[in-house]
Amino acid sequence: MEEKNKKSQGKKYLGIREIAKMAGVSTATVSRVMNHPEKCSAKTIEKVTKIIEDNHYIPNDTIKSIFANESNIIAVFIQDINNPFYTKLVLEINELCFENNYMLLICDTEDDQNKEKAYLEYCIAKRCAGIILTEGYSWEIFKNADVPVVFFDRGRDEKSVYVASDNYESARKVVNYLCNLGHEKIAFVGAMGDFESVQCRYRGYKDELKARGVTFEQQYVYGERGYMCAEMGRNALRYFLSLEEPPTAIFCACDILALGVVNAAQKMNIKIPEQLSVCGFDHVMDDYFYVQLTTVEQDVPGIAKALFEEIINYQDDPRRRIVKSKFIYGETCARVQG
Repeated sequence: MEEKNKKSQGKKYLGIREIAKMAGVSTATVSRVMNHPEKCSAKTIEKVTKIIEDNHYIPNDTIKSIFANESNIIAVFIQDINNPFYTKLVLEINELCFENNYMLLICDTEDDQNKEKAYLEYCIAKRCAGIILTEGYSWEIFKNADVPVVFFDRGRDEKSVYVASDNYESARKVVNYLCNLGHEKIAFVGAMGDFESVQCRYRGYKDELKARGVTFEQQYVYGERGYMCAEMGRNALRYFLSLEEPPTAIFCACDILALGVVNAAQKMNIKIPEQLSVCGFDHVMDDYFYVQLTTVEQDVPGIAKALFEEIINYQDDPRRRIVKSKFIYGETCARVQG
């Protein structure tokens, strides 16, 4: 054991300075060999590479990023890591990063602007290859970040690169489906703040009601500030049941809200879908429902692929990429009785 400890203590970390000294070149030359070999002579590349390989040198990322224009780090800003949709999205992006020799930095901002600023400063210091900015209330601090930023479902200026699901069109399909089942008292639940996706789904809800000749009633809209969670869904159901004429169907802006509605209804002995139809959005929570939820399936792999491609092939050219979604005919909706 004592001999093993001595060997361990005798090991010395081999850094970029030691490599440069052994090769008889500058540290900048070593960095160029690692990051821009096209700028070095064949002789220099061979000499430095041999020393690196013989000594099993692993570059220090901080040193590499100082010499390189950017690192192989891609950051994703998440405002609600507890939402299964974002968990699934992060897993998909991480897989793409791993396959393409990038590292994913997950920044859980909790929709706190101070945290966003701190993470942004860290990303700039690390010379990140780019930032994927998911939903949240602000975007202005990223405007002149000097780091490629791709927006997903977040308010932004028209000069940005933007990826989103077809939220508006999918919401219209949901309402159209409910109308075809004979529903006219259709409610909407969502975080009524500055969430881009919810605003799009809300507009689709209102426009499809109008197109089907159904009167829009503000009393059938429930929203709270903050995260969309099961508690918000439970609160929404309690509110709707307090109305003189409760809705016969509820369209939830995400599956978590639908889970809150369905669970609360079950506790109140309200039969779904016989007495109340419920629709969600995302299709990421099948394991949490006792029946299959009628919902919209966002193409998470497709979204992740679009975001990753826009980052690694970033061009300062404003454009929109819309990823199609799919309507899922579940078991939580039924035709209006009587």
